[in-house]
Amino acid sequence: MSFGKMKSFLRSTLIKSARCILPQKLYRIFQRISWEFRGELYQEKRFSRKIVAPRKHVSVNGPFKISILCNVWNTPVPFLKQMAESVLEQNYTNWELLINNCSDDEHGNTGEFLERFTHDPRVKIFRTVNQGIGVNTHFLASHASGEFIFLMDHDDFLLPDTLERLSAAQQKENSDFLYADEFVLVMAEDHLLKNIKKTFSMAALERENFINHPALIRKTLFDRSGGFRAGFDGSQDHDLYLRICENTHRITYVPECLYVWRINPGSFSNRHPERCIDSGRRAVQEHLIRMNRPGKVTVSGNLAVFTIEDDTAC
Repeated sequence: MSFGKMKSFLRSTLIKSARCILPQKLYRIFQRISWEFRGELYQEKRFSRKIVAPRKHVSVNGPFKISILCNVWNTPVPFLKQMAESVLEQNYTNWELLINNCSDDEHGNTGEFLERFTHDPRVKIFRTVNQGIGVNTHFLASHASGEFIFLMDHDDFLLPDTLERLSAAQQKENSDFLYADEFVLVMAEDHLLKNIKKTFSMAALERENFINHPALIRKTLFDRSGGFRAGFDGSQDHDLYLRICENTHRITYVPECLYVWRINPGSFSNRHPERCIDSGRRAVQEHLIRMNRPGKVTVSGNLAVFTIEDDTAC
């Protein structure tokens, strides 16, 4: 067992043991301490009551349309339902949701389930053969009519004020590219974390895709930067963000958790970690070539964290 898996196992065992052994009052203290250091146990009803409900308010018809791009591939129906409903429940109403159903024939119920959301004319469903995440998403972008695009994974979900907060920040800063903090829901442990990010730095983005999601991108900038490319699946967002940030300095970080990233065993990154790492390494290497910078990109351990070695040094 690797060190990472051992640490995850011990962490999960500690939480489950505390839940069973400790008296209720002591367990609540344990939960508060746990939140400070490594998050908390995820309880859906509690999360809805404490985090989701307070963010709901009267609808706002924003100044520009946001095209939400979401690829669907063999997605568990409960995840799909939560994703779609989180979009429909946005305070910000000037959006369209473009879904590309690339599921295989064995998951025909996916398309049937998605059809129930087409009662809202803002939801558009496409059906294509799976050609990889990058190609699938670029297909959706070609059908987007919004001034901005928003990238969304098929098993994640939004908070009610996600689009509202991002659009407000865009209006204030006249930004081309915006990103924010996110909650991380680790399904294997029913564990909720906060992924707190940082003000933009190209050096930080070269090291790793610290932006991840959510991301709001001006459509003209997306097109000018070449959109998604084939061959970078698993790190397609990292490749895109590098090219986006080569073409603008109007980048805004919103220091609020505005997205819930669900980590589950069926995700692409969990099934193909080596492929994701190699795609990220090549994305950074090609970024250096475009910027006329010498250097060789190497991988730090078994994570998608990269180091740029100066290959001109003696």
